[in-house]
Amino acid sequence: MQDPERLKRLQILMNKFEQRMSERMECRIAAGETAEQVGEETEATVAKTYDNLSELVMNEPTADSAFAERTRRVTLAEQFVMHAHDTTLMNQGSNGTCWIQAGHIMGMVNHPDSMARLLKEVALTGSFTTLNNGERDSNPRTIKFSKRLFAYGGRDEEARFSINTPYQNGTRGPVGMIFDQVLPVIGGRREGHSNAGNYGGSDGARRIMYMVTGDVVYDSGHKLDGSDRATFLKKGGFITYAPGHMRTQQLKKIDGEWYVLQDDQHGPHGDRVLSKIKDLRQWLSERPGRVQIHRPPGVDGGDTVGPTNYPVGPYNPGDDGDCPGGDCPRPGGRIIRWFIRRRWR
Repeated sequence: MQDPERLKRLQILMNKFEQRMSERMECRIAAGETAEQVGEETEATVAKTYDNLSELVMNEPTADSAFAERTRRVTLAEQFVMHAHDTTLMNQGSNGTCWIQAGHIMGMVNHPDSMARLLKEVALTGSFTTLNNGERDSNPRTIKFSKRLFAYGGRDEEARFSINTPYQNGTRGPVGMIFDQVLPVIGGRREGHSNAGNYGGSDGARRIMYMVTGDVVYDSGHKLDGSDRATFLKKGGFITYAPGHMRTQQLKKIDGEWYVLQDDQHGPHGDRVLSKIKDLRQWLSERPGRVQIHRPPGVDGGDTVGPTNYPVGPYNPGDDGDCPGGDCPRPGGRIIRWFIRRRWR
């Protein structure tokens, strides 16, 4: 990648991704985990994420790869970082894949390294080896996918997706499409049968994401320690339900303040701020019902989070994102070289 504007945009997105992971550290520490352990785990997660994306771009694909051209894999890596920097901006488009999108969005919240490994293996080899076969079976499985599972073009929404304007036309991007297509197959479904699913069961989002990340994705009926607030702090959020729709609620820091956000899985459109949190540690211990409800003024009637709140959009050469000079504090205090300059020469 020699385009300086693309490199600059990628650096901005990576800075924001690393900042988000630092914010996950803040939440976990507020929940009582030790700063040293959380810092080490977060550093390892970020480093493994970058290593997997570097290998996605630089390693040679096998004959079973549907993404043999390196330029396509570079684009996938760029789009992955775009999704990883803000996990409330994934878009399911016009597809009935809310159930598995909710699962892989929560996977991305805490385990971007695992999601990057999934993308890497699928794009390079047309297959994926799970960590296990579910919570009760530690044996890994290798699943192969046909190339036709990843075909798109013409009027398909993935062909219309652009990282320059990712939220303007309501389309699902190629990374979202890959996750939506392969994860149900990992759970035991036939290829092409990704619409309409559940949280539980042998082919549900919980089991599938455990096979990929080794961690439980929670929902509103199954919370960590039976507490929504403990689940928000330790896991970043959980799956919730609306009529005919599965989606997530997530803990998100906006302009230095913590909020509970209802993500609708259509980019920023339809996302809602549910509450504002004054102090994370106090919030965990206080009884429910005392959280101040926040309705930000002047945004689509007062309770919808619009795209202007956290834009990626077209690259602006003068924009250093949230970090002047483009150098954000990294998780654990150690600066991790961004993998483009290290690996993509």
